[in-house]
Amino acid sequence: GLPDTVRLFSGRSVVRAGNDTTVRVRIHLDARGAVTSVERRAGSAALLPEAERVARGLRYDPALRNGQPVEGSTDQTLAFSSSAAPSPAEADSLFLGRAGFFGRRDAFEARVHQRILDPARTPLLDVVGSARGVRVARSEGSARVFIDEAACPVAVRLNGAMGGDGGGDGRRFDIAGASTPFVHAVELYGPHAGAVADPEGCGVLLLWSRELSGVAFEPLLGRVEGTVTGLDAGPGEVDVFIEPVGRTAYLSSTDRFRMGGLLPGDYTAVVRLRGQPVAVSPFRVTAEASTEVRIEIGRR
Repeated sequence: GLPDTVRLFSGRSVVRAGNDTTVRVRIHLDARGAVTSVERRAGSAALLPEAERVARGLRYDPALRNGQPVEGSTDQTLAFSSSAAPSPAEADSLFLGRAGFFGRRDAFEARVHQRILDPARTPLLDVVGSARGVRVARSEGSARVFIDEAACPVAVRLNGAMGGDGGGDGRRFDIAGASTPFVHAVELYGPHAGAVADPEGCGVLLLWSRELSGVAFEPLLGRVEGTVTGLDAGPGEVDVFIEPVGRTAYLSSTDRFRMGGLLPGDYTAVVRLRGQPVAVSPFRVTAEASTEVRIEIGRR
């Protein structure tokens, strides 16, 4: 239930770049504890006027030295439930973060993994066609992308949904549509690269459009299932904490655990016995697939 820009890591909240709902300020106080000025230290500059208005309405006890009040300052972080309107760049970052674009870059080897800063001037086919071992075939206003080691064209996804020319092919996409200012990022993965399930071994082309997210947006998600053995514990005494998402999976009566709704990427399963970590196991999630993890306590 957390915002898309917030992830939990080892129990700490991390606000990712692009989140404009918080601002960290230094508040300067006079000898009576009244606010004399507010300066931004980090976070959204657009929220500074509102933060100053809030800070001036608070009461601060003045610091004392030898029984006498003195001037001072304090640092505070203010969080707002409704944010200022984000800039286009911030909106793209939030959208692509929700799509898992940034995490896949670190976890999987991509032929193309590019955020398009100026879609109106960036020919998408040139970006895709310049990758190693990639060929673009154009015909009748559409295009297909082939990877050398595959015998079939790549599957095309627009905002996670199987896309293309609207005719159900799923392997063609409209050249004119792909050249308009609607594609903000492109990812191209070779056969069985792991970012997305690719049973036919043709490769996958992912196109991401913030403008079209209201019409089509299907996050590419996977799941993890596993078994924990080797622990002498009672019911409810063992759980599995999944980092960095900060979610907990509980063991069934057969020592199995399961968690879905995970973006493709690298994770760590932390087995906890009565709240204390006893084992860790890294694993990788592929979209539209299940990753099996077996954790045997006491065995390497």
